[in-house]
Amino acid sequence: MSALAVVALLGLIAVNVSGVGSSSDVAWANEDYQVPPETSSPPELPAYPTTFEEAYAALEENPLYSQQMPEPVRCELPPGEPAQMSDRELDAYFTEQMACLTRAWQPPTSAAGYVEVRPPVTIYRDQVTSGCGSMEGAEAVNAFYCPADQAVYFSTLMFEYLPDLREPRIAELVMAHEYGHNVQARTNLLLPAHILMANIDDEDAQLEISRRLEVQADCFAGTFFNSTHQSLQLTDQDFAAMEQALFNIGDDQLSGDPDVVGNHGRGASRQLWGERGWETTALSSCNTFTAPSGEVE
Repeated sequence: MSALAVVALLGLIAVNVSGVGSSSDVAWANEDYQVPPETSSPPELPAYPTTFEEAYAALEENPLYSQQMPEPVRCELPPGEPAQMSDRELDAYFTEQMACLTRAWQPPTSAAGYVEVRPPVTIYRDQVTSGCGSMEGAEAVNAFYCPADQAVYFSTLMFEYLPDLREPRIAELVMAHEYGHNVQARTNLLLPAHILMANIDDEDAQLEISRRLEVQADCFAGTFFNSTHQSLQLTDQDFAAMEQALFNIGDDQLSGDPDVVGNHGRGASRQLWGERGWETTALSSCNTFTAPSGEVE
């Protein structure tokens, strides 16, 4: 078997730049689960693969794909729209969303043999220091998951740079995408992909692996909204807005170049995988690593 060089996983995983119904008559899934508090000392990520064969097997045949998302899952978020909140209110809002995400993801993650972790949230403006390093200025205007400290970060300037985020549910979509990277990290998808990218000389192949990761996070975000659509009272209009937002943050749309070959996926690809997520509870639908290249452009 071909050996892989071990690399430090310090890069960040980023997005490129609510009422609830009555629970009295609903049998919520995973309701007895006690969501853990945020922690600055999460358990280590799964052991990394040491060969190309092991890395590809982890990505293409991961036991997570055999699982189902629970449904319906209760999610109760604080009132208000994220774009109108103070930093303190926004932190509380996203912190509660992380609890919802953890409640939804714990059953399939555990059934696949992994441990799910609730990531802490950091709200900032134009400078931030994480386990993945420090950023400031325009470079820092982002939402990202840092695998080095297993935490999620959100710049409030995102509301100005990406107008879609001011629409209902779109900020939650971005954070569900970032949590999708947390799922990838906890289920031995993220590290194998990054190790492969570090060991492949072909830039186009590296970009395709990156896009497979990113559109999978879109799909994972979609499955969360499938699980919580009842408690969040999501409407067809909400899902249509999320579809449009995914399209708008595609590499081609943000760059203005329809022929761009980027690292996140074109709008049509991101939209495709988001839709696949919220149309089913079967996580096999999110296996982007066996999908045709044309679906992850």
